[in-house]
Amino acid sequence: MPNPNAQRASRSSRSTSVEKAIDLGDVDVTLQGGAINVYDRQNLFYFDLFTFRRVDQLSFLPYLSLLVEIR
Repeated sequence: MPNPNAQRASRSSRSTSVEKAIDLGDVDVTLQGGAINVYDRQNLFYFDLFTFRRVDQLSFLPYLSLLVEIR
């Protein structure tokens, strides 16, 4: 049976983001965009000890979010 703790864990994923806040009087709008796992590496998410199967995180994942706050 292979030892799941015999190897060193891979480097964690790199992420980046930018954010822009806009004041529209009674409404604050925040726009954020970015990406997770920018280098598109295989990063360990978890290791199933029952099946000895490695499950990696998602590959390159861009995102966009919008936050609207009413005062």
